[in-house]
Amino acid sequence: MKFSRKIYFSAFLILLLIECLIALYIHDEFIRPYFGDFLVVILIYCLLMTTFNTTCRQALWISILVAFAVEFSQYFRLIYYLSDAPPAILKIILGSSYSTLDLIAYSCGILCVWLIESVTFRIRGSFRIF
Repeated sequence: MKFSRKIYFSAFLILLLIECLIALYIHDEFIRPYFGDFLVVILIYCLLMTTFNTTCRQALWISILVAFAVEFSQYFRLIYYLSDAPPAILKIILGSSYSTLDLIAYSCGILCVWLIESVTFRIRGSFRIF
């Protein structure tokens, strides 16, 4: 048994709103770069759980792999190989600078989701990540 898709969709919408507010109004050195990255993997996870018929384990792995792939594409400057002058929206979505701390923020976000899912599944049944 897992959460209803409505709960995941509601969480997705709330997180999307928070991410947009952070992007538009917060220009600091912690919340925007690191807390935003922490939240974005949770956002991806909620989107996967809303959209696809997937297990929590699969959605956790896909979320972290997508986040890491985007970050490593920044390391290899993939966006600049695709276009000399990438559109601003693409630079916002994919980012343009690599940071190891971003990988840690993504990992912490996935760990948070895993802990929440583990607690809810322990209450309702068994849940294993591996």
